[in-house]
Amino acid sequence: MVREGNEEIQSVEDLKGKTVAVNLGSNYEELLRELPYADEIDIRTYESNIEQDTALGRVDAFVMDRVSASQVIKEKPLPLALAGQPFSEIRNALPFRDTEEDRALRDRVNAALTSLRESGELAAISEEWFGTDITRR
Repeated sequence: MVREGNEEIQSVEDLKGKTVAVNLGSNYEELLRELPYADEIDIRTYESNIEQDTALGRVDAFVMDRVSASQVIKEKPLPLALAGQPFSEIRNALPFRDTEEDRALRDRVNAALTSLRESGELAAISEEWFGTDITRR
């Protein structure tokens, strides 16, 4: 995420030479440090106020998952915007017990999600709740 109007950062490569904030204890610091050019990024960890410091221009960007970032944009009155496409993917999973009954339930849930995705309804729900389609891959 960047301050609204910041067009300089459109991809993860654009973080070179920039100051980038991450939440303390999140996976995003590790993801940034694994980049081949990590030594060219000033990575700063924050316990709080990550959004405010980005909005105020104290850092150039911060890294957060798309769901949380979309919620921040929707719920906080700060001049923030999503920047570029995700550079990594962390998948969420729904655990089911390994029983015949639960495998059948898992298959029904997967079929329902596939149907919702194909009909466009999943994207519409995402737009309604998050202000963007977080279901895109």
